[in-house]
Amino acid sequence: MDAPIEVKELVWGDAKLIHKYELILAADCLFFEHYHSALLDTLKQAMDQDSVAVLLNPKRGPSMDRFLTLATHEGLKCTVQLLDEVVKAE
Repeated sequence: MDAPIEVKELVWGDAKLIHKYELILAADCLFFEHYHSALLDTLKQAMDQDSVAVLLNPKRGPSMDRFLTLATHEGLKCTVQLLDEVVKAE
């Protein structure tokens, strides 16, 4: 991979993004449901039809399911894979 990698702070809902990104990685960002709409707006702004967003989150209560419902209603295709079924810590 010859492309530079850049990491920056991004305040969901406040940014006016000019670029579209091929890959977006985020971790542990679905717990606080009052941020779901802002996160979803930011993801939609940062993505095009070929983009992939990978959100890594522990399953805590109903917040992930509620985000997935919201994202699906907004037209995003969502797939879930539970990591505890794939990775076992020793």
